Amino acid sequence: MKISIVIPTLNRWDLLKKCLDSVKANTDLSDAEVIVVSNGCKDGTPFNFNSAFIGEPAFKLITWREPLGYPKAVNMGMSAATGDYVILLNNDTELFDRSWVDQLLQPFYTKATTGVTGLIKRYQGNKPWVLFFCAAIKREVINNIGLLDETFTPGCGEDIDFCIRAYKAGYNIVQVPEVQLNNIAGTNQMAGPFPINHIGGATVSKNPTQEITYARNMKIIEERYGPPTAQ
Repeated sequence: MKISIVIPTLNRWDLLKKCLDSVKANTDLSDAEVIVVSNGCKDGTPFNFNSAFIGEPAFKLITWREPLGYPKAVNMGMSAATGDYVILLNNDTELFDRSWVDQLLQPFYTKATTGVTGLIKRYQGNKPWVLFFCAAIKREVINNIGLLDETFTPGCGEDIDFCIRAYKAGYNIVQVPEVQLNNIAGTNQMAGPFPINHIGGATVSKNPTQEITYARNMKIIEERYGPPTAQ
């Protein structure tokens, strides 16, 4: 199988349904699978998913009763994935054009050392990483360096850690397209040349301990890799 799209979700069926509908409308699913990890959902997400996508073999559901946190939920999805490329997608994203997969995968075809692609590239201790709200990972990278580090549970910084581990293993971290997304003035939405809308923080903003988690995880990141750096 060519691609596995992994989408972790904690409640917010309203957003997830829009995301999944946009994936279905804008993706060639003949050689793809869409794996949703219901991460302790209490809003009827599993029932709604099974009702909405009955008879859709490309859409698969993994259900866990209690919240696992983002790294563990993604790891469950990646462990179940069978694709040559694993695409991570947040539940608060919506796609608008069928070119999105090709844009994410093109760098893998043009440069053999490409390991991870994503829409926003940043640097930590002069080492590159991309945000995982929409990112593609070559299966070879997962086989070589492992899954997300669950030390970062419930979430924040695991994308930095994974990308830098991949970079240190010899893989390139590539931003697509070269002009990255930017915040739309007056909103928390992201827009740019890539055909996606990303609300951002739709799940973590509900977590009352998110600021504590962020501070703890960023301390771990800086101890491992150094402070954030501009390029």
